[in-house]
Amino acid sequence: MARSRLLAAVGFALPFGVLLLSSAASAQTFHPADGPWTRDHELVGSTPDGRVFARVGTRLGVTTDAGQTWTVVSETLAPTRIAGSGAVIYGAFPDGVRLSRDGGATWAPFGLDGLNIRDIALSETVYALTETSVYRLGDLAVWQPTTRPGAAEGARLARLDAAGGTVAVGAFEQQCSGIYARAAFYRSRDSGATWTRTSGTGFVADVAVALDGTAYFATSDGLGCLNQLTPGGLFSQGPGQAQASFRSGGDTGGVDIGPAGQPVTAPPGLDPSLHVSGLALSGDAVVFGTRAEAGACLDPPCSYQPPSGLYAVRAGEAEPVGFVPSEVRSLARVGGSPVVSSDGAVYRLSGGVLSYLPSTGDVRAFVSLPGQPGTVAALSGTYGGFLLGVPPSTAPDRLLSLQTTSAVVLGDRIVSASSAIYPPAGVFVTTAEGQSRPTLVYRDIGSVGVAASGATYAGAVDGVTYNGSAPPARLFRSDDRGETWTPDDAGMTARDVYAFTDAGPLHLVGTSSGVFARTPGAPWHLEGLEGRTVFTFTDAPDGLLAGTDDGLFRRDVAGTWTRTGAGLDGRSVYAVLTTTDATGAWTGVGTDAGLYQTRPFGVTAEAAPVASVLSVRTLPNPARGVRTVRLAGATGERLAVAVFDALGRVVADLGTVTAGDVLWDASGLPPGVYLVRVTAGSGASATVRAVVAR
Repeated sequence: MARSRLLAAVGFALPFGVLLLSSAASAQTFHPADGPWTRDHELVGSTPDGRVFARVGTRLGVTTDAGQTWTVVSETLAPTRIAGSGAVIYGAFPDGVRLSRDGGATWAPFGLDGLNIRDIALSETVYALTETSVYRLGDLAVWQPTTRPGAAEGARLARLDAAGGTVAVGAFEQQCSGIYARAAFYRSRDSGATWTRTSGTGFVADVAVALDGTAYFATSDGLGCLNQLTPGGLFSQGPGQAQASFRSGGDTGGVDIGPAGQPVTAPPGLDPSLHVSGLALSGDAVVFGTRAEAGACLDPPCSYQPPSGLYAVRAGEAEPVGFVPSEVRSLARVGGSPVVSSDGAVYRLSGGVLSYLPSTGDVRAFVSLPGQPGTVAALSGTYGGFLLGVPPSTAPDRLLSLQTTSAVVLGDRIVSASSAIYPPAGVFVTTAEGQSRPTLVYRDIGSVGVAASGATYAGAVDGVTYNGSAPPARLFRSDDRGETWTPDDAGMTARDVYAFTDAGPLHLVGTSSGVFARTPGAPWHLEGLEGRTVFTFTDAPDGLLAGTDDGLFRRDVAGTWTRTGAGLDGRSVYAVLTTTDATGAWTGVGTDAGLYQTRPFGVTAEAAPVASVLSVRTLPNPARGVRTVRLAGATGERLAVAVFDALGRVVADLGTVTAGDVLWDASGLPPGVYLVRVTAGSGASATVRAVVAR
């Protein structure tokens, strides 16, 4: 579930997510948090028992709780679409239909070999879709073509669903001198013998058929003839209707369908540039596949451009969900809420829910605007920046147009390293009056930072831009807050410079070859972590922390670097954020595999106890093997303890005790979320969520 447990924090991201904050990370263990998720998940379908399948490349994942927890069922083979019931799943593949009897882990050929199967559906039999034909599985498991929908219009078939004896197909038809820019929908009530046709607006996104035979057709915005925008929306055809009726839509693309089959408005939290590419129902939630806005549809199926991820909509709130975490480059606190920059998106943490914020690219720095308290600029390395923060204000246009990889605030000015395909690029100074001007012009300047002594540094990072030209030095120094710069890389042998800090009289820089140090005026020398890339420095009570491409390290007073932060080995650490809540101090870390944090998640009570103080916890959580179930409250009563899976089935009976600890060995259970429930003789009960790790 993409509901992270991050709470309030202090500070803003410095170069590449550097946060100069106090932390006790050296004595802590880090656990993978539940989000944010990479935005290239593709929704491939659902089954009547509530399973929803998605893929990332060749990896196939399944969820039974609308994205709260996922199981990866195959690392190497994933269909483009699925349909099934019970243990049997049919998959649409580019080389034919395949069948799985083990939940998608392995697949066997099941006919239509050599055909590119675009979609598959299950009703009274199995239906398969190619670009030009609909097939149904007849007697003796023989595939038979139905009457071709849209033959007269030369339609290209794109989406398929079937239920209750109704088959629905979404297609592209030609208009404007042969351009496939018109959506059309075909419905059959007689297993594909005859079809009724309805035209729509926008581009075909998905079709869905309810058990009563009602067909729903979702489209996203598209460009029609003469580049005229045609709005997307949701069309429906009841069992007795020959024509569709427009139900909802608008300039935010497709809309979601509620569990009862009723159209509702697009949920808040979705970026208007995202368009629905698929939908599935799972219990009381809707799971969406989304894609980025595309241009004119000249050669469909253009709606199958790489999608932008998955969202689950619960109680009107959209949450990103998925099973493959993307890297987290920077963390910050904005307007009282933590924000996470990941995979070209920014997410705000509010009430434990990650909500997507429209952004302009891969945000690398968050800075407060000089003279505008409470207003924060998120600076991006691709298309410039945008404002987050309260109250809203107007930032210097020049600052928000800069393609920024790193920035620091120095009194009444912002010093930023900005990249651009076309010059100028390098270091810019932006004053409180809104004036931005370059003071060091080189395309490959990728980082800036400030030492406690007041010196400001700018470092070269190869490949920050396309066609980058290497500067004459790897490191520059300014003693007048970024106005003038002097090459200062004597002794520096690293190609890339990422982070800056002090350690007593020493100035330290994090590079692609380790930590370099020097006293002012002396040459740089390698000081530690040789062979590792150092992305960030963070001050801690027991020493300086360095985030590297191989985890987190601590430097003691003698200058020795030792590994710290259990659970981060092998991870690239880009950012560190610390905070304190009711459970005490804890730390969040942005890595190449998502968000890690020191506080275990999934230990919140699922239901309030019926009586007084009965409570239950599991330690550690998550875990794979043996863990402790800790009981408290209801003194003197007999307490029955049992473990349930997501379907409410008892998977472990831990017996009856009075209080204290009970051991639970979960090594034989598949990964996922389970509920540990304790029930007292008086009727009081408490439940806790327990995560069984892979």
